[in-house]
Amino acid sequence: MTDSSPAPDSPPEFLDPPEAAGELGRLGPYRVIELLGQGGMGHVYRAQDTRLQRTVALKVMNERFAKSPNSRKRIVEEARSMAAVHHDNVATLFEVGQRNGTPFLAMELLHGATLEQLLQSGRRFTTDEIITIADQVALGLEAAHDRGIIHRDIKPANLWIQSPSERVKILDFGLAVAGSMVQGMARGDSVVGTPGYLSPEQARNETVDERTDLYSLGVVLYEMFAGKVPLLAPNTPTQLVNILCREPLPLSQRQRDGVPVEVPEPLERLIMRLLSKEPGARYETVGHFRKALQAVSEEIQLALQAELAIQIDPGAGSASGSVSPDAANVSVAAKPTGTRPMGMFVAGGLAVAVLIGGGVWWMLRDGTPEEKAEVASIAEEPPAVLAAGLGALQLTGNVVSDPAVPVGEVARFRLQLTNQAESAETDPRVQYSQAGQVARITTFLQQEGQLKRKAPAFPRAFSPKQLPAPGETQSIEIQFLTTNMALEPFDVIFELQSPAGASVDSIVSRFEIVENLQSGDLLGFNTIRTRAGKGADTFVRRGSTEDFGKQPALVVHRSGEKQGNVWSIAFLRFDLSQLDPPTGSESDSVSSVLQRIDRSVLLLSMAAESHPGAGRITVHGWPSDLRTPDGVGTQDWQETGAGHLTFENSPVPPDMDGLIPLGELEFDNSGEGLKDQPDGIRFISKALDDFLRSSPGVVTLVLSQEGWLDDPTRFNSRDRLPELAPGLAVRWKTD
Repeated sequence: MTDSSPAPDSPPEFLDPPEAAGELGRLGPYRVIELLGQGGMGHVYRAQDTRLQRTVALKVMNERFAKSPNSRKRIVEEARSMAAVHHDNVATLFEVGQRNGTPFLAMELLHGATLEQLLQSGRRFTTDEIITIADQVALGLEAAHDRGIIHRDIKPANLWIQSPSERVKILDFGLAVAGSMVQGMARGDSVVGTPGYLSPEQARNETVDERTDLYSLGVVLYEMFAGKVPLLAPNTPTQLVNILCREPLPLSQRQRDGVPVEVPEPLERLIMRLLSKEPGARYETVGHFRKALQAVSEEIQLALQAELAIQIDPGAGSASGSVSPDAANVSVAAKPTGTRPMGMFVAGGLAVAVLIGGGVWWMLRDGTPEEKAEVASIAEEPPAVLAAGLGALQLTGNVVSDPAVPVGEVARFRLQLTNQAESAETDPRVQYSQAGQVARITTFLQQEGQLKRKAPAFPRAFSPKQLPAPGETQSIEIQFLTTNMALEPFDVIFELQSPAGASVDSIVSRFEIVENLQSGDLLGFNTIRTRAGKGADTFVRRGSTEDFGKQPALVVHRSGEKQGNVWSIAFLRFDLSQLDPPTGSESDSVSSVLQRIDRSVLLLSMAAESHPGAGRITVHGWPSDLRTPDGVGTQDWQETGAGHLTFENSPVPPDMDGLIPLGELEFDNSGEGLKDQPDGIRFISKALDDFLRSSPGVVTLVLSQEGWLDDPTRFNSRDRLPELAPGLAVRWKTD
């Protein structure tokens, strides 16, 4: 995103024509200025948000990928993953949308280069710089992992080094996976990631957790020292075999440009541990890794200080107390490191360094017993965290959750952790203040009649500082995806554990996985449009007697005094007799056939110039026995001419009395991302199913705006395009 690439010969088709000089075109509210770069999935442009007057980077998917529903879904998942993480070491996402069928992301515009670009340019990083980069990447990953998100594609191309601050930003959460989504990536699905940086569990297509990101980070650190990834092969299949079967050559045995790689032994140990084949041999969490990294940095600094040769005149400190004139001349010889520190973990000052490097030994040799005990305590390991010492921590209150979660969606739970310690002696924050991890909450799922099993969400870990203070309660959100879970009830068990896995407390909730009609494929459904049979669609506007039945859009609007108290309401009529009846019921009456409706979905598509944001629509059913003041019924109204609906003669004033409430339809049209998406908006409710079952065969649905919006909501009507007309999808019950 630094040096721009040459602009294409002609603007891409997904861009609207330019409206001013100096721009390639328009993408919704964005002025697209220039092409910054391109990759396998898409292009990145410099653009200006005309609403907030800020410069952004627009990541736009390639047209050939945009044609694939899976690719469009992936870029949306990337956006959701990035938007969920707010941290200085993660690139900020402003907006996700679609325009002319092309998904895009609006992100902060970064200055600098990727780590890959810097490595390819020949830049060599010092040990201090590598440690700093590792720590910043770990901080960003820790923020993502706290949200239940695994990146799964950590590599130099996805690590941005800002200029001039050299702050690291993690890019591209396009392969990120939230919580239990890893279950859906188990055996049978494709291997996902970049071959050189894949973890062994990714190569085996197994369940992954946060330790996968640690493995990939280890590959990056190895490459920064050696100039190449640890296991390199000429093709992907061989690369996967190497990752699974070969051990990487230790860094100290590598050569770079014919010269042995110089790497401090403690840091080499840390990197090689990250590259362990089995996740259990790596660090348990990113927090544990950061603690180990800090210890390694300090060990390296102590080793450097130990190499200082301090020569003091033997005459100094004589019994007479006189000091030789040369005693103050201290000769210090230090091995050149060639490092340019980035300000991370560096000991502060030569005097302190000498005290740490040589003074500890001096005190242990000649110090008082008290001094010896104090210094010896520095090297003591922190006490092991025992379940018995965590008795003051309890999971309290009721778990707040959605009792029904559509399969493939995120199950969210909120619970409370309380610290009931009455003194410092029983407060785990004090007792285990030196521990990296004090407690964790592990999630289990249990189906009726079966043993509990660990849920795909990895444990939520707590350091001493992350625990609530005595007498306080901390609200905690745990979430995981329900991909590939059975459509049945589950008990979800949240168990408070010690770091070793011993149980301290637990709390149980219950939820049910239901089918996903909101975004899943409508397999087995029959669809009719307002174009079929006696179908029709129109809208009415308060204060107008005009017939709007032949307009290309249906307007639903409600605004206040500043906009003139506008109120527009849409009417959709469907002829259910046009549905293909279930097998064996061809000769049955319409009413008996409709009794066999299992589920139904109202399908709408957003029209141009609709409200560019979130909104809610209330859906009502017009009962067959309710007639307008003019005597018009649900089956009789016309779009135009005699019998056409107006606001005053429709069944809506003054407060929709007499209509049957069916529920609320929510949408988010940010950046006009829903524009002209066929059936891009769905409304599902059991009340809609019941309304259709009890109907005489021709039904009218009424749409009104919930809340006040300055801009109207516009849905495509049957007069726009056949595939964009309002639809009603119905599935029959099976015998």
